[in-house]
Amino acid sequence: MKQYPSIPVLTQSSLPGDVFVFDKLDGSNIRAEWNIKSGFAKFGSRKQLIDENHWLGSAVEQIRSYNEPFKEIAKKAGIQSCTCFFELHGPGSFAGQHVAGEALTCSILDVDVYKKGYLPPKDFVELFVGVIPAPTLLHTGPVTKEMVASVQDGTMPGMTREGVVCKLPAAGRWGLPVMYKIKSRKWIQDVTEMHGSKGAAYLLKIL
Repeated sequence: MKQYPSIPVLTQSSLPGDVFVFDKLDGSNIRAEWNIKSGFAKFGSRKQLIDENHWLGSAVEQIRSYNEPFKEIAKKAGIQSCTCFFELHGPGSFAGQHVAGEALTCSILDVDVYKKGYLPPKDFVELFVGVIPAPTLLHTGPVTKEMVASVQDGTMPGMTREGVVCKLPAAGRWGLPVMYKIKSRKWIQDVTEMHGSKGAAYLLKIL
């Protein structure tokens, strides 16, 4: 099963173009294969296959509950088979860890259509937002240096704890969007403190 690509950190002070800026959900990455005959039938975390008995098994149940609305979306978009990527998250989730007993939501992040590529950000928003749980779209258009600073300071309106993901359409109609992430300084500080002496090494893996 395909894995979700690693998103590089935005290193420039601004980003021109038709940028879609989404809230970056802080949780666990989940992937699921879907086809028009069987619906969602195969599931995985970022690196291994999972089922309902896995510690992330609540994601499997939630994603299966999206079968009917997803089928309607797929008909509209002409999708026969795809790999979907989700984030499993809750109010207390932090750096891939979850609070025991807390209700978690599985939000769709991207859709990789078989033999075509990723849905363009504009299509993703039009098809999924408001139908299946998805990250909040915070901004469309160029990303200014003031906006970058507001994310780093944790003051961008609508942003939750971690930061944002910026997506630009691929060079062609289909393909992997050009993506960058911007993290809040407070989130980075909290991760560093949580992992103590290993904090810097951990950040190198996830930033």
